Amino acid sequence: MAVANRDQRPFFYQCDLPDCLIRNIFSYLESRQVVRSSVLSRRWRHLWRSVPCIDIDFTLFRRHARCQARNCCKTEYGQKKVCNKEWQPFMKFGDNLLLLHSATSLDKLRIHVLALDFYEKLDTK
Repeated sequence: MAVANRDQRPFFYQCDLPDCLIRNIFSYLESRQVVRSSVLSRRWRHLWRSVPCIDIDFTLFRRHARCQARNCCKTEYGQKKVCNKEWQPFMKFGDNLLLLHSATSLDKLRIHVLALDFYEKLDTK
């Protein structure tokens, strides 16, 4: 059902908020959510690039069902395994986000990954 009058549409379809306010709202969200929200409005399509906060969380890339064969798992560090099917999309998203981000300055940078002891396996005997 199409609505002819713009005033009859719900608030979020109007997109009359100024860009600086939308950027401020986006700065409270995780970066993956910010990028996904760019499809809500044509005007917001590239607005995610200028959000002054970057927040990337590896746990949002974790699959709910663990891989059964464990063939895709990279390396075992202590008790944790890093699955390539989870790690590669996280790395690709992070690389693309940092390459395409165009804010003049960053107020916050948060990259959350599993607590792995990488140095433990690098020690040579």
